[in-house]
Amino acid sequence: MSEIRVNYSGLVSFATGIVGIFTGLIFTLVVTRSLTSLEFGTWNIINNFFAYVVILEPIVSIWVTREISRRTPSGFTALITSGLLSSLGILIYLLVVYLIGSNTDADVDILTWGVLLIPLNFIMRTLSAINLSYKPQFVSYGLLVHGIVQIPAIIYFMFYLDMGVIGIILSTLVAYISNIFVQTYLGRSQLKNHFSLTYVKKWFKLSWIAAFPAIHSFLSLLDITIFTILTESVIGLAFWGASFAVATIIAQAGNISKAVYPKLLNNDNTEYLKDNFTLLLYFAIPLTLLSICFSKPLLFALNPEYMIAYPVLIFTSIFVLFNTLNTTFYSILLGTEKVDLDKHIIFSSYVKSKLFSLPLILIVQNAIYILVFTVILFYLISLDYSQIDLVMYWSIIALVTLFPFTIYFIIRLRKTVSFKIDSFRIIKFLLIGLFSFGSISLLSEYYLQYDEILFNFMPELIKFVSLSIVIYYILTLITDKQTRSLTKNILNEFKH
Repeated sequence: MSEIRVNYSGLVSFATGIVGIFTGLIFTLVVTRSLTSLEFGTWNIINNFFAYVVILEPIVSIWVTREISRRTPSGFTALITSGLLSSLGILIYLLVVYLIGSNTDADVDILTWGVLLIPLNFIMRTLSAINLSYKPQFVSYGLLVHGIVQIPAIIYFMFYLDMGVIGIILSTLVAYISNIFVQTYLGRSQLKNHFSLTYVKKWFKLSWIAAFPAIHSFLSLLDITIFTILTESVIGLAFWGASFAVATIIAQAGNISKAVYPKLLNNDNTEYLKDNFTLLLYFAIPLTLLSICFSKPLLFALNPEYMIAYPVLIFTSIFVLFNTLNTTFYSILLGTEKVDLDKHIIFSSYVKSKLFSLPLILIVQNAIYILVFTVILFYLISLDYSQIDLVMYWSIIALVTLFPFTIYFIIRLRKTVSFKIDSFRIIKFLLIGLFSFGSISLLSEYYLQYDEILFNFMPELIKFVSLSIVIYYILTLITDKQTRSLTKNILNEFKH
C-alpha cells in the first residue's frame, strides 16, 4: 500500500535480522558442535529436499502479495488454499526421499521426519506474503520470535534429550508455530474476509506464471542433489553448509529493501530507490568483509574441522552479496510490472511482461550454472579430488556463473526506472570497510587464540569482530552526512 514506509520497514527488518544473526549463530553453533559431519550433511540434504517442495507455495503467495497491496481482500482464502496445497507437498517430499535419499549414506528414517515441517512452512510463507503487502515489519517480528524461540528449543532437544537431527527438526517445528502465531495475530485484519473460490480459480488458472519461476527454484536446488549423487556422500555438504551458515548473514542486508516491492505495486514513485540501495550497501559491505576477513575463526567457532573450508567461505560470501543484489533488483523490476491490473489480459500479454521475462533470465542463469557445475564436478571426481577441493571449486563456479547476471540486472534496471547508483558513497563505504575489518583481522592473526573450548574462544572472537564494526561505524559517521542523519532518525524513532 502507498503508506508503506520503505526505509522504516527496511531498518526494522534489518534490525530484527541482526538479532536473527545472533540467534541463528547460537542455533548453528549448537548444531555444528553437537553433530558429526555425516549428521550435519543429513540436515543439509533435508533442507535441500524441503526446498523442492516449497516451490509449490508461490502459486498462492505470488498473487496474494500483489492483490493485498492493491486492496483486494484475498488473505483468508490464500491461507486456507496454502494449507490444502501443502498436502501435495508432503507427497512430493516423501517421493524425493525415496528416490534420492535412499541412494546416499544418510539415514532415510531421519530424512522422513522432515515431512512434519511442510504444512507449517507453507502457512508461514503465505502469512509472510500477506503481511509483506500490508505491514512489511510484521514479517520481521515473526522472524524475530522465530529465532528467539528456536534457541531454548534446540538446547532442550539437542543437549537434554540428545535427539540429533530429529531434535533440529522438532526445534524448527516449534519455531514455525511461534512465527505463525505472531504473524496471524499482527495481520489478523487481513484474514477477516471470507473464503472465495473466485480467487482460487484465478490463482490456479494463472498457476503457470507461478510455476514458471519454480523452474528456476528447481534448477537452483539441483547442485546439492547432483553433488550428493555423484560423490555418494553428504560429507561435502557439511563444508558447504557450514560456509553458507556464515555467509548467509550478508543476506540480512537485503531486508533494507524488503518493502520496495509492495510499495512499487501501488505507487509509481521511485525517487527513494537511490537512497534505499545505498543504505542496503552500507550494511552489506561490512557484513561481507566480516565474513571474508574472519573466515577462519568463524568456521573454527562452528567446528574446528570446518576451518579448512575458509577459501569456500570467501567465495560464498561474495556469491551471497551478488545474489542479494540480484534479488533486490529482481523485486524492483517485478514491482514495476502492472500487466495483472487488466482483468481481461490475454496470454500473450503475460508472456511479454516482466512476470515471464524476469524468471526466464533466472532460469537461463541457473541452467548455465548447473550445466557447468555438473561437467566440472564429474571431471574432478574422475581425478579423485578430495571433498573439500570439490566444494571449493563448487563455490567458484557458483560465483562466476552468477556475476554476469548481476551486471545484466543493473543495466536493465537503469533502463526501466529512474535508478542511479551513488558511486562516491559506496566506494567510500568499501574503503572504510577494508580498513576497519582488514586491519583488525590482521591483528587477530597474532593475538586470537584458537581454543577448542567454545566458551573460551567466542568471547575473544566477539571482541575483534565488535571492534571492526565500531571502527566502521565511527568512520562512516564522521565522513558521511547521510549516516549522521540516519542515526538521528533512528534515535528519534526510539524516543517516540
